[in-house]
Amino acid sequence: MSRISREQVVLDNSTRQVKSTINKYLHLATVKKKPYFLSYFDNNSSIQIKEPHKVSQVYLDKHIRVYNFDNLYISNRGTISPRTITIKNGNKEKKIKIQMTWGRMVEE
Repeated sequence: MSRISREQVVLDNSTRQVKSTINKYLHLATVKKKPYFLSYFDNNSSIQIKEPHKVSQVYLDKHIRVYNFDNLYISNRGTISPRTITIKNGNKEKKIKIQMTWGRMVEE
């Protein structure tokens, strides 16, 4: 596989991983009536999930960088502020638009 297609596969997989992480905690917030606070850390390409009395991590590929993911707050009603999250691998990028308070995500 060429380097370019490998970069694309890593980008696609990481984008799915970011979306599924957000979806998982949107769902858990609604079901468990608990807020979640998600942050991205560039130094180890990870998403940290803070909840009452617990902190967990989701690790992304080390070549991936995520932008506009700082302080992603999911309320205990499963709401989230609209924003566009950018995921980059080298010069390739994908954007995830969170369009509504109830967390509808559209990939560009």
